Amino acid sequence: MNKAKHVVETWGRQFHCSPREQRLAYLYLANDILQNSRRKGSEFVGEFWKVLPDALRDVIENGDDFGRKAARRLVNIWEERKVFGSHGQILKEEVLGKQPENGATNGALVPLKLKQANGTPLERVVSSVEALHGVKIDENAIVGKCTSAAGYLERATQEVEKDLSSGHTPGPAVVKEVQGQHAILRNCIEQLGAMETSRTSLISHLREALQEQELKLEQVRNHLQLLLVNSLSPEHSSAKPNAEVTVMGFVYCDVCSNNTFSRHSYFMSGVDVRILCRFKSASSRTNEMVTFSANRTTDEFGLYKVAITSLDCADVDSLASSCQASLVGRRRSSSDLSCNIPGYRTTTDQVVFKSKRSNLCIYGFNALNFRPFKRDLALCGKK
Repeated sequence: MNKAKHVVETWGRQFHCSPREQRLAYLYLANDILQNSRRKGSEFVGEFWKVLPDALRDVIENGDDFGRKAARRLVNIWEERKVFGSHGQILKEEVLGKQPENGATNGALVPLKLKQANGTPLERVVSSVEALHGVKIDENAIVGKCTSAAGYLERATQEVEKDLSSGHTPGPAVVKEVQGQHAILRNCIEQLGAMETSRTSLISHLREALQEQELKLEQVRNHLQLLLVNSLSPEHSSAKPNAEVTVMGFVYCDVCSNNTFSRHSYFMSGVDVRILCRFKSASSRTNEMVTFSANRTTDEFGLYKVAITSLDCADVDSLASSCQASLVGRRRSSSDLSCNIPGYRTTTDQVVFKSKRSNLCIYGFNALNFRPFKRDLALCGKK
């Protein structure tokens, strides 16, 4: 008789002779032997295939709710890990085919369900943080208990395997200790699972809150630009204001070097911009063109602008006119030198619109930008 056959036959006798509440521990023992012996050969796999179906049916049909669920988990694990090869699916169908996955018996374990947080994303974040910190669980202590219990079970499996191979059967004290260590592992898994669910919920709410704040930030920036544009309009007075054409744009630091104004970006002051425009007269029958060029420096809001009072807005053919804005450089007196590599340095893309006062035309450029010398992966993440 080979070693595997002797061990499995001894296991089978002890399984059927043991009290029903102890039989789950023998299934765990069989699982440990199967998992550890697969590296050495398939002898134990073949022998256990002869006895496990009946043992599993015994626990599922006659055990308590926890035992039934544990037996089903073992069958699923063996099928997923291909412990019995192609026979794993046969075992699963034979043993679990007629068994409900979620029995409606008394005392069934109820999955943890977090209370659904209502309110704004920020309020949900606060609720999740309070729920997480309200649970007095020492995660390090739980992990320590799990590690200790897993180490004990590994050693116990090796010792029981040796005893079974030599004809000795584990005593009641050993079985009781194995059951106790499995109970510790179950408790650890449940608590850590609850913490995982809580942290996953918190991360989800944080992402929602971040998206909301980014949207609000974009809205504030849009309002700011509109206010800056409106500030260009002449002050209310009884006299008719002078007609003019205004060219304007912004310069910002593209912190993440992706040509996008992200939540880490900021407007830059002290940047010199070259403006070159060619305007065609709308009232002239000739192709008369007016060329204008100037250098301007961005203010504290990253805004540069130039007012061309020599042109009448009504006389400018906006469709036939063109403007270009280009970065010249940063002033040496600028306090922020970390963002000094030209990025989007020249633009001809512009939006032309008239103020509510029909005598004011505004040419608004797409924003120009600088970039840092090195992209901050910790801040921006990988591309």
